[in-house]
Amino acid sequence: MFKKICSVILCIALILCLSACGGKDPTVEEVSNPEPSSSAPPEPTYYVNSLTGVKNLSEEQKDLRPVAIMINNINVAQGVQTGVQKADIVYETEVEGGITRLLAVYKDISTIDAVGTIRSARYPYIELALGHDAVYIHHGMDYTYAKPYLSSSGVAAINIGSPYAYREKNGLASEHTLYSDSEKIVSAIEAKKFTNTTTKSDNFANFTTGDETIVPADGGAVTATVKFSSYATSIFTYNAQTGLYTKNTKGKTNKDYKSGEAYDFKNVFVLATTISYYPDNKHRKIALNSGSGYYVSEGGYQAITWQKGEGSASFKFFASDGSELKVNAGNSYVCLHNKEFSPSFEAPTPDSSATAQ
Repeated sequence: MFKKICSVILCIALILCLSACGGKDPTVEEVSNPEPSSSAPPEPTYYVNSLTGVKNLSEEQKDLRPVAIMINNINVAQGVQTGVQKADIVYETEVEGGITRLLAVYKDISTIDAVGTIRSARYPYIELALGHDAVYIHHGMDYTYAKPYLSSSGVAAINIGSPYAYREKNGLASEHTLYSDSEKIVSAIEAKKFTNTTTKSDNFANFTTGDETIVPADGGAVTATVKFSSYATSIFTYNAQTGLYTKNTKGKTNKDYKSGEAYDFKNVFVLATTISYYPDNKHRKIALNSGSGYYVSEGGYQAITWQKGEGSASFKFFASDGSELKVNAGNSYVCLHNKEFSPSFEAPTPDSSATAQ
């Protein structure tokens, strides 16, 4: 009898214990398997670079103020050019003595390491920088025409030097050795208390979006040759595999001094204009109001017209029927050449070439 009572008591105790544990065996460890979350991390949002039409900027980058840098382009110094290939837009036009200089424009200056060699300011390049609301970087200036305009135009200009630039031995004379980098340029902008953002929303051109590709149809352009003077000619050769034009001068491919990258561009603009002497009969005056020209991309070219105007006005490009020109998204090389010279375009086949008059 006593044993039966003990058994009953033990059963009741076990039932009460299991009830307190929610009916679960306390010796069994439960493994939690929560439902997988159905919400994946959000895709990053990218914004369009107004200089290239490419959607590759973060929210922090989209309103960055461009930086425009004067680049030495005399023949002897082309081999030590650095950072040019990273530019969104490169302008080339005359300065004096038949030589040209470049203006390399960057939406996000942090994309470059070294840049140079940096040379002195000239009047038309100041206007080109103003058209992008860019911070204009130069070393020295033409005191007769550029210096007064630097003061009166309102351009955010930096006559860069130490500690924001440095001389690097490259085998050339001292005037061909000045470089800077993104960190130093950002520090120089901060020291000048210039804003590093812009409210200018104009795109450089009416860029394509998505998968759209424009093939200019006036003629083939496997090569485009642009003469600036008896001293300076730029040639652009199309690579069908990359869809880009590689720049070369005097039979040599232009390459970055440090990285060895070739200068490749999606778009080439060949803009004819009036180029004359200032009263000193030395410095060249480049008319930036309007003119005719050619748009070169994807192995073809077409006749266009263009206009800018003075100061902060932006470029506008038009097809021959007067409609706004559609331009392939990508980086651009802009040649502003004397209308006395005609560019030439070589078609894809050896027997079909065209010279634009």
